[in-house]
Amino acid sequence: MHFITQAKKYGVDEYAIKYIVGHVITDVTEKVYTKREIEWLKTEIEKIK
Repeated sequence: MHFITQAKKYGVDEYAIKYIVGHVITDVTEKVYTKREIEWLKTEIEKIK
């Protein structure tokens, strides 16, 4: 299966998926005001079994 399908299946955060695959995040709140830590991204990736 494709990565995005697996990620959604295991409940990976939508913005983590977009960040990982290189999509542009256009949501102003998410793009400008939300700061993500590398640990958050690691936790999201680890959801995929």
